[in-house]
Amino acid sequence: MSPEVRGPVAKISSYPNNGSPDNAFEFLGTDPSNTSEGPTGTTETVTLSTLKSVIGGAGGGGGLVDWKDLVGTYSADPTGATSSSTALANACSAAVSAYPAPFGLTVPPGNYLMTQGQLLPGNLIMAGAGANGGTVTHVFNGTTFTISSSFNPSAGYLFGITATANETAVNGPILSGFGINGAAYTAEAVDGISITGPAFTVINLVNIVQTSGWGINSHALSTASPIGADGMVWDGLTIDSCVSGGVRLIYGEDSQISNVYIIGCGGDGWQLAGCDNTHFTNCRAEWNGNYGWHVTNISDGGNTYDWTYATGYVMFTGCSTDANTQSGFRVDASWQTGQGSGTGPCVVQVNGPCFRRDGIGNNGAVGSWAGIDVNYSAVTSGNLGLPVYVQGPVVTTGPGDVTASMSPRYGVIATSTGAAPFRLTGGGLVMGFSAGSTSSGTVTNYSMASTIDTFAGDNYNYTG
Repeated sequence: MSPEVRGPVAKISSYPNNGSPDNAFEFLGTDPSNTSEGPTGTTETVTLSTLKSVIGGAGGGGGLVDWKDLVGTYSADPTGATSSSTALANACSAAVSAYPAPFGLTVPPGNYLMTQGQLLPGNLIMAGAGANGGTVTHVFNGTTFTISSSFNPSAGYLFGITATANETAVNGPILSGFGINGAAYTAEAVDGISITGPAFTVINLVNIVQTSGWGINSHALSTASPIGADGMVWDGLTIDSCVSGGVRLIYGEDSQISNVYIIGCGGDGWQLAGCDNTHFTNCRAEWNGNYGWHVTNISDGGNTYDWTYATGYVMFTGCSTDANTQSGFRVDASWQTGQGSGTGPCVVQVNGPCFRRDGIGNNGAVGSWAGIDVNYSAVTSGNLGLPVYVQGPVVTTGPGDVTASMSPRYGVIATSTGAAPFRLTGGGLVMGFSAGSTSSGTVTNYSMASTIDTFAGDNYNYTG
């Protein structure tokens, strides 16, 4: 019994006399445009462009990626001796011309000197060979974009990603396998990657080091819906010693962010506003200048963005900290009415966190910081704090690497949380040099399960 033919089958026929492969394909069997035809349809010759459309499916754009090479096609200088900004701009212009078809750009190993920011089109797939380097070794190799000491900061970023309208079929690029080295430029704040509006951006295996702004920054776009970075998928990022902070997300909703390591940045490691229905998995914040994780309200472009439109949840699973200057995990965000009738505030769900030595900048024993710090003292009348649920917390003290002072002073702090639920459940250990937990102000809905051991001091001693 012969197998059933379920769709068009292509074979290569002889090339035309002019050598062009454009008519090199014939369909045997079903005519894809004739749904009534049986599996033994007529032979049909189609052009290569038609074949791309058939493979790509409905919606246009085709399914074949047209790969170009930044060095081979656009003559970028991989030695870093001359600027590669024009080469990258030309590649991005070609991608814009091909939109919405996917446009692949390979970037071989090398050091690519950048003298100006570049807006990356949504259909761009930019793939380097991988990169490493950081403030410890000061050695950068693989595929690295280096911000020049003579960089033009007018764009405010090295790579910009902007959604020009509402969610569309192609709204954000795919970026992988490269590094950004910003050590040479210190004059003004320049972000490594800037995302504006609902740009569905995929970032994988990217290393951002010593930018004068944020490693990754985002901005709201009030004319779009949703207004913030939406539907992002990130995995395997390192953000090291960026001056303003590690990652700032404004309405970075419906996203999956995994295995991101932020260390040594000047401000918050993570600064988050309105990131509802987003899941952070196995992410870390270490040795940053303010909070490790900061769930807060963010001012940007003359507006303040709270969690008004954030409903559902924001989830942190297996996330960790060590030796951030202030508290490890800080929540001081507010929400107002929610997005529409019958909706409520975004729930902050923290599963299995491990926080260590936070508050180290204030010599923890005399400072006021904690591993977990929920503070709604600045939440004004008419607003509410977010509900915070922590399951299976581990908060431990430890001495600093430079001084012997112990941090944090408290394992958990609850400050003026009012009626907003703040609960710690499951089994765990919460340590603080002065006390395992403390509270102040009105905290009518704060509780810690008896299955969580609390301990004060600089050691944990087994007693059972």
